Amino acid sequence: MKNQSTFSGKAWKIGPEVQDFNELLERFIDEKKLKKEEISCFLSPKNTDLHDPYLMCGMETAVRRIQSALKNRERIMIYGDFDTDGITSTVVLVQGLRSLGGKVSYRIPSRENDSHGLKSYLLDEIHKKEVGLVITCDCGINDSFEVKHGTDLGMDIIVTDHHDPDPSRFPETATAVLNPLQEHCNYPCKTLSGVGVAFKIIQALFQETDKSLSPYLELTAIGQVADCVPLAGETRTMVALGLEEMKQSAWPGLDLLLSESGVHPSEINEIT
Repeated sequence: MKNQSTFSGKAWKIGPEVQDFNELLERFIDEKKLKKEEISCFLSPKNTDLHDPYLMCGMETAVRRIQSALKNRERIMIYGDFDTDGITSTVVLVQGLRSLGGKVSYRIPSRENDSHGLKSYLLDEIHKKEVGLVITCDCGINDSFEVKHGTDLGMDIIVTDHHDPDPSRFPETATAVLNPLQEHCNYPCKTLSGVGVAFKIIQALFQETDKSLSPYLELTAIGQVADCVPLAGETRTMVALGLEEMKQSAWPGLDLLLSESGVHPSEINEIT
C-alpha cells in the first residue's frame, strides 16, 4: 500500500506490526474512542444517521414561519456570505425553498464593500423589494442592531448561523434563531458549519414530501470541508454522504467544475 497524504501535508503508512485489516480497524476504532453504537455510523454512514432537525432550538418556529411564507406567496430573501460556506448555504436554501414553490431571491454581500454580517443599508435595499421574510445563513448571530433594524422595517428575520454567540449582541427580535452553539440548544452536533445548519432547515421542510435530500448533501459537503469544521459525528456523516452523491452529481455546474479541474468523480474525497 502506498503512503497517503493528509490535508495538512503529513503522511501515514501501514507499519509491519499490523498483520491484517481487521486488526488495523480495531486499533483505529480504539484510537477514535468510538462507542459501540457509533461504529456502524462511522464506518458506513447512512441518511438515517442524520439527527432529527427538530432537536435544534428554534427549528419548529422557523419551519412554521417559512411554511406560512410559502403558502401566502410572500417574497423570501436569503442573506448569505461571500465565502464557500456562505455561498453553499445560500444555494441550499434558495434551491430548496424554490423546489417547494417559494418566491425566493438572494443577497450576498461584497467582500470589498460590505464585509461579513448583516448590514442595515442592505436590509433597507431588501425592504424596498417588498420582502416579507429574510433568512440569514452563515451570519447574523451577533447582529442584534441590524436584525432589530430589519424587524422595525416590518420584515421577519430568521437567523441561521454557526459562529459563537455574544450574549450582549444576540438578535432577540429575530423570529427564530438557529445555531447549535446558542444557549439552551441541546442539538447533539455542535460542529456544523453554516451550510450544515441551512441543510437542517431543508431536511425539516422535506420531511413530509417525497423530495430528495441528496443534491443538498453535495453542497453541504463542500461548505463544511471548506470551512474546516471537525469531521466528526453528524458533520462527518453529511460530508461522507455528500461526497458519495457527488460522484453522480445532480448539479451540472458542479460536474463542469470537476471536469475543468481535471478531477474524475471517482477520485473525489475531502482533500480533493
